Amino acid sequence: MANGTRIAATVAVVITILPLAACGGNNQTRMRATLTDEGCTYQGDTKPAAGKFTIEVKNQTQHGANFAFARLANGFTPATARPILAKETTWIRSLSEAELRNLQQGTAPPHHPRPKLPQVFDFERGGSATDIGAGATAVLPGDISPAGRYAIICRNITRTEGQRHLNAWKHYRQYVAAQIDVTGALPGVTTSTVH
Repeated sequence: MANGTRIAATVAVVITILPLAACGGNNQTRMRATLTDEGCTYQGDTKPAAGKFTIEVKNQTQHGANFAFARLANGFTPATARPILAKETTWIRSLSEAELRNLQQGTAPPHHPRPKLPQVFDFERGGSATDIGAGATAVLPGDISPAGRYAIICRNITRTEGQRHLNAWKHYRQYVAAQIDVTGALPGVTTSTVH
């Protein structure tokens, strides 16, 4: 009888632990970037397989936000990208309303030229982006991106009817949340080399 009770207790413990372990595994692999007024954080897998992931993005600010999953250009890492993005942010926030209006219409400010900064991202070789409102949650596709080194970029910016509010630029910030190294090949995509 004591053995039967022990076996029943052991089975009950195993049945209780297995679902908890499965839940813990799912939470550990979920990819999530969260933008707050203090910055942007990331949790989840940093080496996902190509074609098998999406990134949940949460905007916990009072402004609209843009999230991007962008391939890093050769030689760049989040550490080397951050100061370049900071210089770009400083320049954007220093523009007058008239200069911002002209910039939105495709005219660079002649008396306030854009700083000469290297191209940090390679947008032609994979990645995605999405705009979401204040307090919203969305999904950023990652599964269409081939293997390579990427970064999750978070920007707070306000949009109304497709146009950016000029006074919102004073709140403009951009952050590199994490480096993501996509591994393997996209399912159904073959690559060949020319000899």
